[in-house]
Amino acid sequence: MHRNRTWQIDPTELRSQRNRILPIEGGDGSTLSLDFTAGVLDPRVSFARGTSATFVNSSGFVEYAANNQMTQSQSQDSETFWNRFGTNVVRTAGQTDPNGGTGAVKLEFDASAGDAVISRTVTTSIGLPYTISMWMRSDSGTISNVRFARGATPTGAFFPTLTTTWQRVSLSFTATGTGDGIEIRVLNSGSPQTAKFHVYGAQLESGSTVRNYQPALAAVAYYAPRFDYSPTNIGEPRGLLIEGSAINLSTRSEDFANAEWTKDSSAGSTNAVVTTPSAATPANGATVNQIVFNRIAGGFSRVSRTCVGTVTTPHTMSVWLRTVSGTANVGLRIGADPAGFNCAVTTTWQRFQYTHTLVGLSTDASAQIMLWENIVGTDLTATVYAWGCQVEAGSGASSYIPTGASAFTRNADHCTIPTSSFIPGNPYPQTLFVECIPNTPSAGFLDIVRIFDRTAGATFSFGTEIYYNNASTMSASRKIAATTNTERSLTSGLAYGTRHKFAVSIDASSFSGSRDGVTGLGVTTAPTALPTVATHLGIGCSGDASPGLVMFGTIRQIKFYPTALSQSQINTLTAL
Repeated sequence: MHRNRTWQIDPTELRSQRNRILPIEGGDGSTLSLDFTAGVLDPRVSFARGTSATFVNSSGFVEYAANNQMTQSQSQDSETFWNRFGTNVVRTAGQTDPNGGTGAVKLEFDASAGDAVISRTVTTSIGLPYTISMWMRSDSGTISNVRFARGATPTGAFFPTLTTTWQRVSLSFTATGTGDGIEIRVLNSGSPQTAKFHVYGAQLESGSTVRNYQPALAAVAYYAPRFDYSPTNIGEPRGLLIEGSAINLSTRSEDFANAEWTKDSSAGSTNAVVTTPSAATPANGATVNQIVFNRIAGGFSRVSRTCVGTVTTPHTMSVWLRTVSGTANVGLRIGADPAGFNCAVTTTWQRFQYTHTLVGLSTDASAQIMLWENIVGTDLTATVYAWGCQVEAGSGASSYIPTGASAFTRNADHCTIPTSSFIPGNPYPQTLFVECIPNTPSAGFLDIVRIFDRTAGATFSFGTEIYYNNASTMSASRKIAATTNTERSLTSGLAYGTRHKFAVSIDASSFSGSRDGVTGLGVTTAPTALPTVATHLGIGCSGDASPGLVMFGTIRQIKFYPTALSQSQINTLTAL
């Protein structure tokens, strides 16, 4: 047993095996040592994701990761990116910004002939919350005739009082159209209106809270990586959240009162009744939906939302529920599923999930929350709070994807690091170690870590891969080309949502692996050849130029050793 034991590989032993002095990044002989539980991305790591996404923060609440969808966020001097109406606006770049740099722009508005305006609009999703913000200050004195708005929409627009001191001006709103942004306007009110002021750092972000400014200086929006925390053991870091693409098919995911959610019943039961009391949500919001179910024997009481899925494909429904008081049994159902799933709801918010594979040619993946004796026995009444409904293809719930009037697609996370940062020359021999929490099973195989050759023409040539593909298989492989593949299991019985440690050790004649301190594979057959080129390490993905086979889960740490550790060493390394 190695539980609660501190252990390190002797750096001297590793040096002697390689017969030269190695950089000791981790202090244990590793040349790569990444710890993602600290909540900071190593500057060598490249990260990208094309949409906003949520995670569980250190207080246990669901929130959006930092983002700025206002591209060209510091180009207010550009006619190309920030629209100007008329000729009554003069723009001068290179002004001192709030950070002491020269990223601010001076604007001189003259509204004597008509309104003086600059604006920029980006794509938004109807029904979702957003916040716009910008740093502003007057050129001299105090001015209060500059209107800050979400485009031409007057709702929420206001006139901040600007002084010569920089201030952050912000406005939160729910999108009512597919395009929103920032508009800065001086109105022509029948008398000459002028204003000279400075602006810096425009931001449009998902959510109703203004957060630190994140530059988006070019045509690409900024979306931050996510460092997830336990939803039950509040404050416990889980590591870097990496997920493939997913679509929430359930629109109006937080608005069960909306007419798009059907409230119905059968056999003389009472239709479900939805109200919107004031109560804290799992996102620390102030308003939830309360659903009151009443039925009689033989009938059901239900709220449901039409969702169109994919035939013969598993779909997972998830939703947060809690009671107002006491306990209740409430059922979840997907489409025409005859069984459903019973949720034992208490006064504590819980995210319940249920997976059902659509049968035959059916595309009915409708989300249903209900009292029905086929699911919950003889319960006749229940009063619950509900929040955040999600229906997605796959065998498990991924991070929450808020929706408004339309389904929303969360793009895949893509995270890599160049092997030049940690591999001293030829990539073999090697030992690759990862500690992670895989969250959902998959019908295919999903990469946790993968050393990859991104060289043109070498699409299939790479070294080591650790991946999983269902509830009982965890595998590693050493691939030389598409047709040459040595692959072994790292022991069965993988538990999703549970922390695991994996290590694979490879040299010219052996291939050994371990999971959670237990020997998982041991291959002594010498390969015909070993790849000599490795360009990238994929972190939770293939490592190729596109995300590829992205895992669903969190990665806590990764280590690379430029030597083939013994079976006993990697067993110790992976002991929980």
